[in-house]
Amino acid sequence: GETGERKPLPPTSDGRSPTAYEILHVPPSASQQEIKTSFWRLARQHHPDKTPMEQREASSLLFLQIHAAYNTLKDPQARARYDLELSFQSSPSFTTDLRTPHFCSPSPRIFAKHGEPFTPRTTASAYTPRSQLYTPRGPNAATATFTPRTPYSGRNWETDQCW
Repeated sequence: GETGERKPLPPTSDGRSPTAYEILHVPPSASQQEIKTSFWRLARQHHPDKTPMEQREASSLLFLQIHAAYNTLKDPQARARYDLELSFQSSPSFTTDLRTPHFCSPSPRIFAKHGEPFTPRTTASAYTPRSQLYTPRGPNAATATFTPRTPYSGRNWETDQCW
């Protein structure tokens, strides 16, 4: 067994969190069997029930890291998504999380003209077909006039830009 206090893996020297591969002590090219074998070895070694009481809290945190890493890598599809995410994060041009709001909705100031504030259109999305913007009103379709529909209350400028 291992001596000394067991702690969750700290951030790496460059400040990032350890990858699932680093937590499981396997290379990214590891086979599913190698990942499983490493998981079982580390899980037995760091299981909270197998550690002294004074190390139990740290051991629990490390065990949870090991378990989460294995859950990420055991499913080939989840692993492929994770690998893709890692490749984006290690790319030199990757500087921020692509899920941050500024990637899906630019600042309204970009659209302001002549110093006037931009007022986003709230009645419909730019992608709403013209036929869906109006509701016929009148005794029959031939003589109907059209009235703008009330927008869905959950929509706003942000969601229209993102979706």
